Amino acid sequence: MKNSLIILFLAVLTMSCTKRNGAEASVTRDCTGTYIRILEKDFLVCNINKLSDFNEGDKVQVSYKLESNCPEMDGRMVCMMYHENEGMVRILKVKKQK
Repeated sequence: MKNSLIILFLAVLTMSCTKRNGAEASVTRDCTGTYIRILEKDFLVCNINKLSDFNEGDKVQVSYKLESNCPEMDGRMVCMMYHENEGMVRILKVKKQK
């Protein structure tokens, strides 16, 4: 019984992972940061260097991980405009859609 509970817990933990693979997105930028837009929802990108070769509005396919904080954003100057977003992400892989 105890082993079954452990296996069930590990299965649930694995399924609730915050990593997403192959999402279709578009690149969005403004003075508050760089975002990926997925299904009309924006996510602030922590590692913006992964998107440096892409332009505003480019359609991309991304693998990403949800983050609770972005050390890269510490001390970064941004404007005081509010940009609604669904949270922060770290881009793992990105390629331009054809």
